[in-house]
Amino acid sequence: MNNNSVREKILMASERRMIKFGYRKVTMMEGSMLGRGEQEYKDEVAVENGIRDVLENKRNIAFLFLSSQNIDRLVSAYKACRKTGTTFVIDLYTAFILHKLGAKTKSLPQFDWPNVRVKFFKFHADKIAEAGHEKLLYLFNKRKIEMDEIDRTKEKVLMILRDNSLFPRVVRHINPVKGAVIVYSMWEGYLTDKFRAYCSDNGITIKQVHTSGHAVPKHLVAFAKAVNSKNLVPIHTFHADRYAEMFDNVKVLNDGELWEIPS
Repeated sequence: MNNNSVREKILMASERRMIKFGYRKVTMMEGSMLGRGEQEYKDEVAVENGIRDVLENKRNIAFLFLSSQNIDRLVSAYKACRKTGTTFVIDLYTAFILHKLGAKTKSLPQFDWPNVRVKFFKFHADKIAEAGHEKLLYLFNKRKIEMDEIDRTKEKVLMILRDNSLFPRVVRHINPVKGAVIVYSMWEGYLTDKFRAYCSDNGITIKQVHTSGHAVPKHLVAFAKAVNSKNLVPIHTFHADRYAEMFDNVKVLNDGELWEIPS
């Protein structure tokens, strides 16, 4: 079953629950996908194939920019690494999340699975220790990887990083870094001109391989029709002005505006 089919089933189940319990007075409707156009990658299968394509064609290290709480994306990346013989270098934060979720399911990649190594950064280690999980650091240490090994095997590495102070520190250890690629698996709006310029100056290519987890407009319309709320309030969108074209009973509120729900 593909992700679109799963989303359709979840949507229909949500509609049934909403109708059953009568939550029809006010619906708060997010609209992240309004105005974004068609996505190049339709689902996680397409994302996995996109990452795999990058890994098969790269000639230097690949960095993966994503939210470590995007579990589907971590699984897609891991599958791509397994199929290409690539080492998936995760950080302690990612290892911690997967370890905790691993207690609930055996289907998620773990720090000690084939092709997975863990890069220690002091900030992450300190936070885990302060939270009372110091023993996990000794556990994750079994799969620890250092920068010299990452640099030595960079042609076969996909390493999780983000646009923060750690990235330039890692880049300085990759010799040469020219020809490296970033698999950018997040909303493109997070990319800054400053970061794009930094990558360009260092010969690093940015390749966006991403699909949004937000509902597309046709699903929003189907959900709104099923709920048939007396008031539909736009939230989390840059295009509140378009809601009236798509939905009935729209109530647009400005940021900070108070509104008393009609009885």
